[in-house]
Amino acid sequence: MGLCRIALENAFLEAAWIKHHFSGGPEQELHAAVDDAEKFTKVAALALFGDITRIRDVDKEVKARYGAQAAYLIKQCQRGAHAAGAQITDPRRFVQDVEALAQKVRKPEVSAR
Repeated sequence: MGLCRIALENAFLEAAWIKHHFSGGPEQELHAAVDDAEKFTKVAALALFGDITRIRDVDKEVKARYGAQAAYLIKQCQRGAHAAGAQITDPRRFVQDVEALAQKVRKPEVSAR
């Protein structure tokens, strides 16, 4: 479960870098934002909105861009990193779904919101 979370987090980081690069923002600005994004949701907010403070909007935006299944996968990855754990009935399918989501996340829209 931890590896799936890391894969998604890295996909969001890659998307944040791509989006920031296309917007023409200063590199040191993104470095500072990445350093401040110590939680998965902040990394996702950075990739989706360019703003780590929009963590409350992440779930809704993930559903809008990638579907409800994507939001479910992210929640399961987050739960799996904690003591209570996640409830995965088909681990192979879960990993395949996470891989597919990571590929989608890595291709952010070029136009900034």
